[in-house]
Amino acid sequence: MRAKLAIFAVSIFVAGCASTPISTTLPAVVSDPNRFRNEYIEIAAMVIENPPPRGDDYRTWSFTIGSLAAEGLGEYRMMASEDGFNPSTIDKAYHLVESARKAGEPLAITGRLRVGPYGGLVSGIEIELVSVRYRGTEINTDKGPFVGGYYNDPYYYHGPIFLHFGHHHHYRHGHRHW
Repeated sequence: MRAKLAIFAVSIFVAGCASTPISTTLPAVVSDPNRFRNEYIEIAAMVIENPPPRGDDYRTWSFTIGSLAAEGLGEYRMMASEDGFNPSTIDKAYHLVESARKAGEPLAITGRLRVGPYGGLVSGIEIELVSVRYRGTEINTDKGPFVGGYYNDPYYYHGPIFLHFGHHHHYRHGHRHW
């Protein structure tokens, strides 16, 4: 019985550690991106550009966070992106980010740092969003509601076939790209 409790306690501890982002700064990430490659990080920064999301059922959205030389930190920029079949969640996140941009205030983002070449990223760095937070409101950009039955598809990477294999593919405009 003790062994089962010990294993359970260790698994809870490991799961908790894995889900806590590394809090860092944009200058630290930009100056040494390989240190944070594929890590789950949290950054607070200003929104430089925030174009509206594109697509209907499948939305793609990217915005730029950064600091300007006028802020005394040097000039640093990084893209943050999200895509998926959860358009209402992505739209809510877009409006929250836009509120921070219009107010000229920083927001916090969490996600995985990708260093190119990676997937569609040829070079540079980008954060694959998990959440955005501004003035006490946090939106998990990976949550639903989802449209259609896309995420119930057994071939979706979180579906029953790929759940334990770590395969990742993207849906683009109704087509699967592996």
